[in-house]
Amino acid sequence: MKATVLKIDAKDPDPDVAAQTVRVLRQGGVIAYPTETVYGLGCDPFRPDAVERLRRLKGRKAPVPFLLLISKRESIDSLVNGVSSAAERLMAEFWPGPLTLVFSASGRAPAAVLGGMRTIGMRQSSNPFCRILLGLLDGPLVSTSANHSGEESAKTADKVIVSFSGDLDLIVDGGTLGDSLPSTIIDVSRSEPHLLREGALPKLAISRIVELRHD
Repeated sequence: MKATVLKIDAKDPDPDVAAQTVRVLRQGGVIAYPTETVYGLGCDPFRPDAVERLRRLKGRKAPVPFLLLISKRESIDSLVNGVSSAAERLMAEFWPGPLTLVFSASGRAPAAVLGGMRTIGMRQSSNPFCRILLGLLDGPLVSTSANHSGEESAKTADKVIVSFSGDLDLIVDGGTLGDSLPSTIIDVSRSEPHLLREGALPKLAISRIVELRHD
């Protein structure tokens, strides 16, 4: 069965579409949606069945962690074991935006997304639809690029439809996304922040806020 496709105005998304998306997520559905970087695949991180289904859709054979989108800074507190001063500075400067921070995971973090790790990656999205969706969801959302492992990330809903339509419950079409890289990833679970991946947010901009180490 083909996924339902709902179109939105990328700059002024319809809250009713977000509300319908929340209903799908709460029922254990897997969706595709636009972010400020690429189209993402998502589900409720506290539904292990949905997370496993998403893992299979991506073609990930080994347990690999998924990052989470959150609605506000305070959303991370119950999911992490402490927040360093460096992490606080980075969040104050770059959230919402294309910066994923990797924290030490608390016992309340959804085990299904950790991939056997003791850390959890989170980001506050600046995409208008994501912000409305997460506000209504009142909880985190799994976010992984809408492509099979090893393939190019999707910038259009049409690309998502070709790759996943028969496997998803809902696709939110926000039009063609700009020419942007995936989010930059920084590990703040250690005593010093480590750059894991340079993406849409340049390393130079981050280095003006905190001193970075490299793996």
